[in-house]
Amino acid sequence: MKIIGVWKGALLVLLFIAPYTQEAKALQKQEHSQHLHDGDKSSDKKRSYREAGRKSIPDVELLSQNGRKIDFYNDLLKEKTVVISFIYTTCGNVCPMLGANLAKLQGLLDARPGKDIHLISISSDPVTDTPERLKAWAKMFGEKPGWTLVTGQKADIDKLSIALIGSVADKGMHEPVILIGNQDKGIWKSAFGLAEPERLLEILQQVSAQSTGH
Repeated sequence: MKIIGVWKGALLVLLFIAPYTQEAKALQKQEHSQHLHDGDKSSDKKRSYREAGRKSIPDVELLSQNGRKIDFYNDLLKEKTVVISFIYTTCGNVCPMLGANLAKLQGLLDARPGKDIHLISISSDPVTDTPERLKAWAKMFGEKPGWTLVTGQKADIDKLSIALIGSVADKGMHEPVILIGNQDKGIWKSAFGLAEPERLLEILQQVSAQSTGH
């Protein structure tokens, strides 16, 4: 009976993610085409991700998907290489695709030696997104230890997003850009969050190597 329950759970996840698969591929193709056409040019919004100073990230107190109080810098960033994304649980388009892609990336990370890379998803709708909602959302994608989702007071989320991406991450922000970096070493890169997980892993490994001085 337990095996049947597991299969049913897996089937529900597949049914939830399947409608987004073709759209994700279309977005990947569109992103690649735009890079070929524009060269190094980027929209103002994308440029803000790259140019945000990230010199001083506030150590705001947030709540994890498990309801635990977390100091953002000390608990999640200090001495770590991280992947940061912005999501909200009522999003029915890009966020589920991003969640599925991050789950695939976490699977690749689990297969490599060391546990020095962590995933962080910040709610851009903290008024709605309670820890319980974040936990249920992450569960659909098979979230495992090493992937922390956070919510909190909107004022604190705003301070954090301004420090990270140069602007307030409001609900409705659908640009699937992620940040990959190590704050202690001052190394940050932005990446298209719906890119192939293998490509994201390559960027992560580059940042991780720079962070350790190898």
